[in-house]
This record gives sequence, structure tokens and C-alpha cells, in this order.
Amino acid sequence: MACVAALATTAINAAEKLISFEQLPKQAQEFSNKYFAPNNPLYRISYIMYDSELFDSSYMIVYANGDGLEFNGNGEWKDFDCRQCVVPA
Repeated sequence: MACVAALATTAINAAEKLISFEQLPKQAQEFSNKYFAPNNPLYRISYIMYDSELFDSSYMIVYANGDGLEFNGNGEWKDFDCRQCVVPA
């Protein structure tokens, strides 16, 4: 039983991978560029993570200031983690 749990955990972790901005769905790219100006040093992208689970997938952009944007598998905005700012309008 412990072996099965270890394999399942490994499979779940293996589903996360770093990707480039160009690999994001177009809708997610447009949202990020519109509300989080690429030339603003606060919103310089630190990394982008793609997470593929059994029945769902998502994308997470993490900016240099620690803020993060989450999108579903289609590139639709899901969540924003704003640590030290006001959410752009």
C-alpha cells in the first residue's frame, strides 16, 4: 500500500513543469500583458508553472514581487495572489 501511495505522489509531482510565457494559452498571455505591464519591474515574470492533474490542468505565473496569477487549462483567469499591491483595474 505504501508503494502505491509513493508512486501516486511521484506521478502527481511529475505533472508540474516550468514553461515559457509563449507556452501559455493565448488568453492567459493577453490577460497578463493587459493588467500586468511587462515593462513594469514589479511584474517581471519570475517563473511560470504548468500543473496537469488527472482531470484538470492549470497555469501559474509568479512575478518577481511574489504576486501570482492562476489560470485554468483554457487560459481563463481563476485567481490572483496579491501580497503587497492593489489588484489592477
